[in-house]
Amino acid sequence: MEKFRIGILVSKDYSDLDKIRTVIYDLKKKFEEQLEIVQILENYQYSEIKKFALQIDIGYSEILRHDDKHTIYSHDPNPFKYGHKVANKWYYTRNSDFLKYCNGIFGFVTKSISKDDTVFKILAVSKKRKKNMKVYA
Repeated sequence: MEKFRIGILVSKDYSDLDKIRTVIYDLKKKFEEQLEIVQILENYQYSEIKKFALQIDIGYSEILRHDDKHTIYSHDPNPFKYGHKVANKWYYTRNSDFLKYCNGIFGFVTKSISKDDTVFKILAVSKKRKKNMKVYA
């Protein structure tokens, strides 16, 4: 059976961790073992979301830039793709990989989100590509 890969994006000034946990828990009840939570490392509250997903026994993976170090949670098992020299193109590659890998995206943002925020940029492209998306403000 196909996994439901749900991307979680949290802007820098979003602070309602309980809302994020509630949404993830509701998704777990709906999709059970088929659910996988996907994040980028720049996510605000990244470590808390990761810890919560692993505590309630949900599949978990990370979409990395190619200048990040490979982790056991990487969506791509090939460690030789990572650890490259820092370059702006890796942000674009990571964002594209995130959009391709996820079946749907949940964005947690505030009304004052900056257009330079990585979360804003990914959500804007996601909207253009007509991805399944839900935004909480």
